Amino acid sequence: MAPGGPVPTGSVLTRLSKLLEWIHMDITERLDAKTTVMSNGCHEWTGTKTKKGYGQISYKCKKRYTHILTWELVNGDIPDGLYVLHRCDNPPCRNIPCLFLGTSADNTADMMAKGRGNNGNSVKTHCKYNHAFTIENTIIKKDGSRQCRECNKRDCREYKMRRKLTLDRLTRV
Repeated sequence: MAPGGPVPTGSVLTRLSKLLEWIHMDITERLDAKTTVMSNGCHEWTGTKTKKGYGQISYKCKKRYTHILTWELVNGDIPDGLYVLHRCDNPPCRNIPCLFLGTSADNTADMMAKGRGNNGNSVKTHCKYNHAFTIENTIIKKDGSRQCRECNKRDCREYKMRRKLTLDRLTRV
């Protein structure tokens, strides 16, 4: 093609001009441009998604989840220890009525209530060392997972012994 001739539609310049146009759009326009309103009321992100289906967009030089960014644009910062959860159980959804704030434990409880969290561990009656998961022998962690108290005690003893050995070696020098 001769210099100064027409620019082909799929050319680098055409793609670059579209990219520049996209970059200069307001963030809410960018979010809305790649969102489809579904018949169930969800506002689904149609752009880039994670392996688990959550929408992603670059904003202020960082990759952000679209549902979290949408929440922050409408409601402000998310308090420490809270997460944006989906009522609709639809990861690409960014519709505010479908979103709510909750703790990690809330997220785990929501996941279990919707039948998504059964990786086999929740139905186990004993730990891998055959200690029973009873009320007295079970610790519920912040993330909602369980640990056997007997194993926890053993882990703490082993950690203290390793730490003591390390400190003894350091003080001998």
